[in-house]
Amino acid sequence: NAVINDIVLVACVDGKIVGYLAGTLNSQYSYNNIFQAELDNMCIMNEHRKMGIGSKLFEEFKKICKENKINEIKVVASYNNSNAIDFYKCNGFKEAELTLKQNID
Repeated sequence: NAVINDIVLVACVDGKIVGYLAGTLNSQYSYNNIFQAELDNMCIMNEHRKMGIGSKLFEEFKKICKENKINEIKVVASYNNSNAIDFYKCNGFKEAELTLKQNID
């Protein structure tokens, strides 16, 4: 039986929410026999970017993953979202999959 845990972390500055990270811990084995979490969504307000807030949220998410015996974290980013891709790569993510799409008229 799979157990899914949804995680939402919130970052506050001076009592105001300035960012969040939403992720999912899935205890079911994936097709490659490892426990995997997914970083589903993350956003930091523009005026609070480049201050380490996103990295702190991600480090807390990673800590929760380790506590729950998760072996791998997955994140999906749009190919043209260079800011997100750069952030994820700076935080240790590596390219692992390629998704192709085709519009049908």
